[in-house]
Amino acid sequence: VGIGMEQEDGSKIPGLPFLAQPLLYSIVWIWARQNPEIKMSVFGFFSVKAVYFPWFLLTYHCIMGGGLNIFYLMGFVVGHLFHFFNALHPATKSMGFWNAPQFLENYFPPDSAT
Repeated sequence: VGIGMEQEDGSKIPGLPFLAQPLLYSIVWIWARQNPEIKMSVFGFFSVKAVYFPWFLLTYHCIMGGGLNIFYLMGFVVGHLFHFFNALHPATKSMGFWNAPQFLENYFPPDSAT
């Protein structure tokens, strides 16, 4: 099993790989973490819990000969970080990671219309 960085769609922004795959897999990861008990039907043959679905996709890609694509793992890491800072961290620390600093909230009240 080789580690590949090739893009399957071949699209590139001049000199940089287009990061559609990591974005897609980070969204899949976030959705799976928010809905862990939902059962996903895979090809109509068997079911997988949503929390394991990203790992199923990675395993399926490897089995079908695609190798271990680093873009999948990048998406999983980014999705996990977003889920952690958006859902888990505020629940344990009673403060949100994405909250604006207090001086900005004072200067731009959240209920003011722009």
